[in-house]
Amino acid sequence: MKKRNLLSTLLVICLVLALALPLITSCSSSASVTPSTTASSTSVKPTTAAASAQSSSTTAAAKTTTSAATTTTAAATAAEKTWNLKYQYYITETHVTAPALKAHIARIEEQTGGRVKFTVYWNNAIVPTAEALDAIKSGLIDMGIVYTPNHTGQFPATDVGGLPFLFSSNKAYAATLNKLIADGLITEYDNKGFHLNYFQPTPIQSLCLKSKAVTSMEDLSGLKLAVSSGPPTEAFKLLGAVPVTVSPPDYYLSIDRGVIDGYVIGPTYVTTVKLYEVTKSFLDLGIVMAAHFEGVNQDVWDSFPDDIKAIIAESSAQASQEMMEIYNTEIDKAKDVMKQNGVQFTTLSADELERWKTTVKPGEETFIQSLNANGLDGQKIVDTAKAVEQEMNASK
Repeated sequence: MKKRNLLSTLLVICLVLALALPLITSCSSSASVTPSTTASSTSVKPTTAAASAQSSSTTAAAKTTTSAATTTTAAATAAEKTWNLKYQYYITETHVTAPALKAHIARIEEQTGGRVKFTVYWNNAIVPTAEALDAIKSGLIDMGIVYTPNHTGQFPATDVGGLPFLFSSNKAYAATLNKLIADGLITEYDNKGFHLNYFQPTPIQSLCLKSKAVTSMEDLSGLKLAVSSGPPTEAFKLLGAVPVTVSPPDYYLSIDRGVIDGYVIGPTYVTTVKLYEVTKSFLDLGIVMAAHFEGVNQDVWDSFPDDIKAIIAESSAQASQEMMEIYNTEIDKAKDVMKQNGVQFTTLSADELERWKTTVKPGEETFIQSLNANGLDGQKIVDTAKAVEQEMNASK
């Protein structure tokens, strides 16, 4: 009986084991798979990161290549582009400075390999002198010469050349303007719709009259004189004349018709437009100066690549010096032509000259105050001009 019960117990145990074994095997199998799955999942992540890095590197390389290609294309386009520019000069093609201007333009055309080309309009063929600046700003003219006295109030510091008896040469005047810009004392050429290429000051200007000879201050009383705005106007008021505003190209008709009795200008201009036909008296005394400058439309300038800008800048510096030198060497020749055409020359005595200088002296303070009112350092501007003039005289 006991033996039978033992056998029954063993059978039950075997049956339980038989039933439990699959479950144990299944659990064991499941436990052994989990680390494998985790390891597999972990091993995939580095592969994904590497692929991402490789993709980013490829994208960056593609962008760099695209950027380089764009830059190359832009450079190639700039090199291939051409500019056909309209240039206006208010002087006639027979003026003594015309050869220097033609040489300036030819240099730019040649050195840019024909990428920049000009059509020159002489003697205000597009707009009158007084409208040249606005025409350059608007793009009606691409580049040209601007006569600053025609633009009252727009170039206040540049008017320093109009102070009587301040400068003895146009080179001292040009050097002063360049220094004032370099020192930050002039802001009238900054962001004004045009780019300044160079200054071209006139030779020192003298008084020309229809008939009356001037040898004293009293001779000026009541005379209607065409003079530049700013300091020259103030000076001739102090001397007893009646300043009026007339542009140089209109001098001939104005004096011929009796609108004015005279004007203040350099001898080379007198001979170029034959003002000696209506002007028969000349006071051989340098009194004031005025400035021209060459400007280019700002958008046109900004469209130039750096190499073209450099070519224009270099040629401009040369043109400025050449034109001033021409003015200076041609003055005596112009005076001879005037004499040959019946113009009477007069001078002031030393004492009378001192009277004139003393009489116009208050105009300097007026000028300084006007600059101060424009937010400029008037005293420093005038002092700089005097220092440059003194330095250049000492170096002669």
